[in-house]
Amino acid sequence: MRLSNRSTFVAAIVLVLGIALASADQYSQYLTEGRGITRYEYPQGSVQYSTYLMTSDHAYTGRNDGYNPSYVFESFRMKYRWDVSSIPDNATITGATLYVSSLASSDKPNANSVTWQVKPLSGSDFFPGTVTTWTNITGATEYNHTTQPITGVEGTTTYSFPQGSSFCTAIGNSLTGNQFYIALKTSDDETWGTGQGSYHMIDVKQQGVTSQGARLVVNYTVSPTSYNITVQNDLPNNGGIIEVDYASLP
Repeated sequence: MRLSNRSTFVAAIVLVLGIALASADQYSQYLTEGRGITRYEYPQGSVQYSTYLMTSDHAYTGRNDGYNPSYVFESFRMKYRWDVSSIPDNATITGATLYVSSLASSDKPNANSVTWQVKPLSGSDFFPGTVTTWTNITGATEYNHTTQPITGVEGTTTYSFPQGSSFCTAIGNSLTGNQFYIALKTSDDETWGTGQGSYHMIDVKQQGVTSQGARLVVNYTVSPTSYNITVQNDLPNNGGIIEVDYASLP
C-alpha cells in the first residue's frame, strides 16, 4: 500500500518512520472439494465404513437407510475442503460466514425439523472412510448448529461466526497449510432409525450442482507494514531543503 504525502526537512539528520495502514479484505469461495463418509451394517450387525466423492445425486448428511437396498442403519456425513491460499498467512480473521444449500426431509415420527451441526475436521481425516474418522467427527466439539424445518423446499442455511470464535481461530490456524476443513452431521444420525427405509436427513447440494453446495466467506485484515527511512543532509553548512515523497514507498 502506498502513502501519498510529502515532508520537508532542514535538519542535518532526519529519521522518518512511514507506516502503511492495515488493509481489510474478503475471501468468498465455493467449496474446493466435498467428500462423504457413510456408516452402515452389512450384513446386519456388522458395522462398515466407506468414503466417496461428493456427486450430484450423492450428497447427504444424516440417516438415509434407503440409499443402498443391501444396507441397514445407513448414515451419511459430509466433509468439505477449501483452498485458502489466497488469504495471507499473517491475516487476522475478523469474521466468517458459511452458506450451505440444503433440503430437509424425514419419515421420523412427529419430526418437523432436522438439527445438524458444523464440526471441526483435520486434514488427515478428509480422505479416509474409517471408523477413526467417523469417531473423530462424533467426538469433536461443534462450531455451531441449526435446526432446519422440513418444508420440501431447498434453501440456504447460514452460519455466522464472529472474530475470536473457534471457527475463525481454526481458519487462522489453517492459513500456513493453505487448506481449511469442516464436517457436517445431523444430531441423531447414530441414535435413530428402524432399519432399512428410515430417513432423517439433509440433502446438501445446490440444485444438483455440488460445486455450489457450500460457500465460505472470510473477512480479514492484514497487519500494517512499517518503513524506516534515514535522510542525510550533506549540503554545505547544513543548508538547503530535503524533501521525502511518501508515494515512492513500495
